[in-house]
This record gives sequence, structure tokens and C-alpha cells, in this order.
Amino acid sequence: MCFLALSLLVAGMSFPAGSGQTQNRSEIAEIISGKKKIRLVTPLGELICRDPILLTAGIGCRKDGSDGATGEATVPWDDILAVKVRRSGVGLGVLSGFLAGAGLGFWGTRGIVDEADGGDYFRPMAILGGMGALAGGLIGALASSWKTVYTAQTGPAPLPTVSLAPARRGGMAISLSLSF
Repeated sequence: MCFLALSLLVAGMSFPAGSGQTQNRSEIAEIISGKKKIRLVTPLGELICRDPILLTAGIGCRKDGSDGATGEATVPWDDILAVKVRRSGVGLGVLSGFLAGAGLGFWGTRGIVDEADGGDYFRPMAILGGMGALAGGLIGALASSWKTVYTAQTGPAPLPTVSLAPARRGGMAISLSLSF
């Protein structure tokens, strides 16, 4: 029992809070290197940063503020709470549009296609699948979303909490709480 509690305690201290999204700055440089536009979340709100450049002091960019002001600036790392990049929905839109169109082509022609012809479902499935893929790609391009690629750690990693309390039937109960 003590070994289990000790191993959970050590494991809890080795994982920083929010480690799923927090990345180091060299990984952020690779992610934003080809991007034309990113969003920076600061305490004052979100900034749209055009042509971002990773600097030692922060992220340099041409920024467009919510008040309509534009200009070149460097946003220091202390002010950056999160970095978001645009994620395209074209691939998923093309795939779902093709599947919907091909399914509609099969379903719509199953009573029309003569069985003597061997059931030629390929042509209507290909035509409607292509039209669906085109429509899905256009919709996916319009419906892109922002993905958070960096989240600043707001404080030190929380430590596990261990408490010891008397149990109902006598003896002692130990509880351990971890935050990941």
C-alpha cells in the first residue's frame, strides 16, 4: 500500500499541468514557420498576427488589433497566454462530401439500374461522389477553425495532495489527489 502511494506521488510530480498543449519554443517555431496568420491570446484579448517571426523576446508580427489599429510589433513571451493556428477543414469536407454523394448515387439508382446491365452503379456514384467532394471541400474551406498549439504555464505545476484521516471502522485512511 505504501509502495503504491509513493509511486503515485512520484508519477504525479513528474507530469506538469496541461502538458498536452504546452510546447517549447523550438516546436512553436516549426509550427508557425509557414503560417501567414496566427492568433495570440494576451491578457488584453486576442491579436491577429500576420507574418509571424519567432524572436528571443517574443513573437514579432504585423498585428491587427480588435480596435482596427495595425502596425509591426513584438509581443513579449510574458504577455502571450496562448498561440492559435488556423486548421483547415477542406480534407474532412472532401471526404464526407464524397461519401455522401457516392451513397446518394448508389441509393438513388438502385431501383433504376437494370439488373440485366450488371448493375452499373459506378457511373452515378462517381458523378455524385465528385460533386459531393467539391461541395464538401468548399464548405470545409469556409468552415475552418483555430487550434491552440501553445498554452503558457500560468503557475508552477500543482503538487499532489496527501491526506490522512480516521476511517469509519477504525484505523486510518490515506487519500491521494493528483492533478494532470
